[in-house]
Amino acid sequence: MSIITYFSKKKYNLYKRTYTVSGAGEEISWERLKVINAYVEPAEKLTGSELGDYEEAELVLYTTDLIRNKEIVEIRGEYYEIRSTEFWQIPYMTYYKGYLVKTDEDISI
Repeated sequence: MSIITYFSKKKYNLYKRTYTVSGAGEEISWERLKVINAYVEPAEKLTGSELGDYEEAELVLYTTDLIRNKEIVEIRGEYYEIRSTEFWQIPYMTYYKGYLVKTDEDISI
């Protein structure tokens, strides 16, 4: 049993944004990638990321599932964008840490 499973048996939907460019403009569609098992806690300030933003992270998510920047996580009916991820490996366990910022994206699948 991983520490993430020990602390939280919560499941969260993970979404990916897809852009389609046509003559009428750009269209955004959503794909549900998978359901992940994760532990979520309040975050400290995010002081920078690969995306070059300096927004304050609201939550930190820990999971053994692969997560990537710009993916969206649904938590308690609200959507959070993964702004920065870190890979951690300690003896007998590997996991991903994601810094989340609330988004007002309209995800309709």
